[in-house]
Amino acid sequence: MELTKKQTLEAFLTIIIVVAASASFLMPAKAQTVSIELKAAWPKWMVMSLSEHPYEFFYAIVKNTGTEPVYAQVCFFVHDATGDPIAELYTDTLILPLHPPRSVKLGVTWTSQWVGDYTVVSYGYYSADSIEWWYTDSTMDFVFTIIP
Repeated sequence: MELTKKQTLEAFLTIIIVVAASASFLMPAKAQTVSIELKAAWPKWMVMSLSEHPYEFFYAIVKNTGTEPVYAQVCFFVHDATGDPIAELYTDTLILPLHPPRSVKLGVTWTSQWVGDYTVVSYGYYSADSIEWWYTDSTMDFVFTIIP
């Protein structure tokens, strides 16, 4: 049985259409992003009295700005009045979902026995798998004082 050119072309086109329709892997995947935004960071006390409060609390708000759930944590780098780093504090890691609440408040406790002025620089860290971590482009800085 011989096929005409038209029949051959129709058969070929039918095969192409069936293959293309069933081959979703040929279509480009939707881009998935994992990212967070550090929205705010602050101390519990701007002036902390050691006689009243032996601990300082640092807080930060992070928001999931990606298209996937994301692991998030915040690191607070504490510097003394001369600018020397004296502490590096990490919050617990949380998974931020896509749906509300997309913003979460994280916190950490710090103890100091020295009076003086301190500067804290906070970074948001995020991960898709809690193995490889990235930090946010922006930081949040604040200053607080410890008195006797």
